[in-house]
Amino acid sequence: MQSATNKLLLVEDDRALAADLSEALSRRGWSVTGALGLAAARSALGREGFDLVLLDLSLPDGNGMELLAGLRTERAGTTPPVIVITAQDDLVSRVTGLGSGADDYLTKPFPVEELDARIRAVLRRAAGAGGQRLLIENVAIDAAAGIVTIDGEPAGFTPREAMLLALLARHLGTVVARTAVVDAVFAEKPATTAALEVLVHRLRRRLADAHARVALHTIKGIGYLLVRAA
Repeated sequence: MQSATNKLLLVEDDRALAADLSEALSRRGWSVTGALGLAAARSALGREGFDLVLLDLSLPDGNGMELLAGLRTERAGTTPPVIVITAQDDLVSRVTGLGSGADDYLTKPFPVEELDARIRAVLRRAAGAGGQRLLIENVAIDAAAGIVTIDGEPAGFTPREAMLLALLARHLGTVVARTAVVDAVFAEKPATTAALEVLVHRLRRRLADAHARVALHTIKGIGYLLVRAA
């Protein structure tokens, strides 16, 4: 299993360029999953959560704008930021891309250093937004308000439980290290092992009692993993 790190989905049909970008971004600490077209990108997004999508527009099975439109409607609330990377450098294309919900627009060719800087800037803005609403199966999380609803009904989570659930939801399908949980959820004071275990146990019980269609697993000695329930 993979420990928590920033996960990027690279949607690019040029195999050579995709390989070069994946290698260069991996060297800079990103975890990169490739998709050669719209169908592969949708499949990847359906299987796991990503922190950011790098999206080419000219794809063999359609226009990247179709994926962007779907992300901003069908998957509203769980949508990762999107940086469009394309050879279409005219003003109309840039305005259309940004107007359709892209968080940034970068025209080819570009230095990897610039792409890396753009990714970091977009992720900083996304993290600072704070009000993102996360939706996974029948579980909705308002991270800013600390409110969790399941099947549309308030689930009575404490703010710290909601904070932990939001953290795990953002890394759906990825193991989040214990240290990352402590840093994020107990930032204002040191947490004992017992306090963390109690919080995780309480969250797991609340999810089960409310028939949430997600499952929280403890990966002994490593961290915690949230997945869609089988």
